[in-house]
Amino acid sequence: MKKIIVITIISTILFFASAVKLVFARTAEYESEFIQKQQIQAYKWASFNEMFNQAKTDFIFSSIYGGVYFEDTILVINVVSQNEDMFRYSYYPGTEYRVNTVNYSLNELEEVKNSVLQKYQCLKINQIYIDVIRNKVVVSTELSFTEFFEQIDVTIDHEMLLVTSQFIEMDYNINYTVNGHPYSILSSQCTVGFAAKDGSGNAGFVTAGHCIELSGASTGTDVYYDGLHAGDVAGGWHFEVGDVDGAFIKLRYPWIGTKWLPSKNLIFGGSYYSVGTFSSFYTVGTLVAFHGTFGANNTTNTAVEYGLIIQDGITISDTNGCILYDNMFSTSIITHSGDSGGPVTITIYIGEGIYETNVIGVLSHSYNSLSYFSKASDILEELSLSAY
Repeated sequence: MKKIIVITIISTILFFASAVKLVFARTAEYESEFIQKQQIQAYKWASFNEMFNQAKTDFIFSSIYGGVYFEDTILVINVVSQNEDMFRYSYYPGTEYRVNTVNYSLNELEEVKNSVLQKYQCLKINQIYIDVIRNKVVVSTELSFTEFFEQIDVTIDHEMLLVTSQFIEMDYNINYTVNGHPYSILSSQCTVGFAAKDGSGNAGFVTAGHCIELSGASTGTDVYYDGLHAGDVAGGWHFEVGDVDGAFIKLRYPWIGTKWLPSKNLIFGGSYYSVGTFSSFYTVGTLVAFHGTFGANNTTNTAVEYGLIIQDGITISDTNGCILYDNMFSTSIITHSGDSGGPVTITIYIGEGIYETNVIGVLSHSYNSLSYFSKASDILEELSLSAY
């Protein structure tokens, strides 16, 4: 953790001083609001189901209905394009809703899914489901894209499919890093941020740039995870260069011996879905979670820590006015030595009772009981990386 500094921000954080007291858990007010939203969703879902149970055997309904989901408390009904007026005129969900036009009906998607499943063994399918929001059948396969599309029914519209090729290697000589877990470099300890890969496809993880600089490490320096040589410092980390505090650790993947790969798993359980990019994720007052293992006075954490985003778009400079970092955000979470590089996440609701966790930043430093983070998407851009 580094000691500085002059903080240059345009707007004040005094308004949120009282909010700092809410750092460690969801508040009663938040829980009350959450329960209220659940009740609204439950009411709308019951009203919709009453209509759906009556209409589901109707041929016209089946041919234009594309599924349903929630956006917060808004009930969204997918309707095949150019049938919106017919739907509104003929069917009454009994509650407020919004129509979203799509290309395919739910029946069409289910037919494609069932057709693909008939060849699940030769297609080497790991996972298949209908993504109502994207209006696609999502398939994960161990085959290459070419092999997969050569073997499916020729009558299937490829636009209805979203295929990912993922070979699951059952190899007990592969170790995986967990985000929020500590690692060591020379005499320093820092924290794994999130999974990434470089332009050559080398897998590794993102962490804070000052972890490399202040430890005295250089390109190729060994990095240890649970006492094992897991990776090496890749070149081009950023530290006090006017943008981000970020670095990339390339994991070892030798021909012989223990191989290392990154994971999307988070310390203390769960995993993240993606690396966040939307500006709305950094809205002041948003609840976020920090995943790290270090506590005060060399103690160890045993759970995720919660807090609020206090400010966004922060520029940090030194006493000479030289800009060190730009576009950072602060939270009310109290972090400790060794937490640097650890991930902060946001949980968003994407519909039908499904929540999604996204990594939105990695820890740079703390100052005046606030913790400051470089945005995950900015680090990927500055270091020419992509999410793994």
